[in-house]
Amino acid sequence: MSIRRYSGLLLFEDVLDYIPRNDPSVYTLAELIMAPYIQIVTEDCGTTLGKREETGYDSEGKVELATDEVLNQARIIHLLAQGRYNIAVRASSHCIAHQGLCKKCFEASFPGRGAVSIGDRVKIEPEYILQTQVIQGEVDQDNWPIELQAQYYDFAIVWTQGEMMSPGDYTITDEAFYINGPLTQAQTFVIQYRVMDRRPFLYHLADTYSGSMIGMRPLPSPPLPIRKSLIESLLTPEKLEAIVEYTGRNNNIGSDVQEYLGKIKSPFEQAMLAIVLNCIYNQVTS
Repeated sequence: MSIRRYSGLLLFEDVLDYIPRNDPSVYTLAELIMAPYIQIVTEDCGTTLGKREETGYDSEGKVELATDEVLNQARIIHLLAQGRYNIAVRASSHCIAHQGLCKKCFEASFPGRGAVSIGDRVKIEPEYILQTQVIQGEVDQDNWPIELQAQYYDFAIVWTQGEMMSPGDYTITDEAFYINGPLTQAQTFVIQYRVMDRRPFLYHLADTYSGSMIGMRPLPSPPLPIRKSLIESLLTPEKLEAIVEYTGRNNNIGSDVQEYLGKIKSPFEQAMLAIVLNCIYNQVTS
């Protein structure tokens, strides 16, 4: 076994951006895990736990589990006044719907995707809030400096008064956030800078024995977009056998690692290790 180091994880942290396409068993399995199509199976999964988060002014736009309402500044101020500094919010990662997701958890996690119906199959990409900026707008203002340039995020969602703003009502450049006309009263805006990021899958692997095999030590990470058991329900024995067999053809991968790969009991861990090994060794020639 390799010695676990944070440097080992950081060395490979973008490896999942280079999924090899020379064999469908690798690429299709990677897409199945990291961008699966999941069915909306019910209106409400009935979770009583949700995802725990600190209460703050940047919480606007998230759906409070206790009320099933989108948090706005008035509600956040009320919660803080009551000393409630930690609340549960809706999240697809914590949805407990049987064999799928519920409508409420999906729409709370992916507000930019719009409304869905029961029976829809939706693509779950690894979308995360990278950073949130709270802007306290004053009367007569119509633009404010932004904290993050476009090169660092994939898209932004803007909330105000508990409502998601239409993209036609504002503009974001590398320098500033603009609205269509000056404010007539004080108003708060919350910008969620969002990214598509596969690293949490790698961090999850790093937290297993398989991660230690390739010298990775886990770092704190957001949860997977959906629960691991739901991902594993998509991993058939045939798909796992195919990727293990394909990985076994690579003579650059040590025989001890090959042997271990075939014995992993967890479908998710086995699939992720095979994918990472193929990403690492795809460009290696004997």
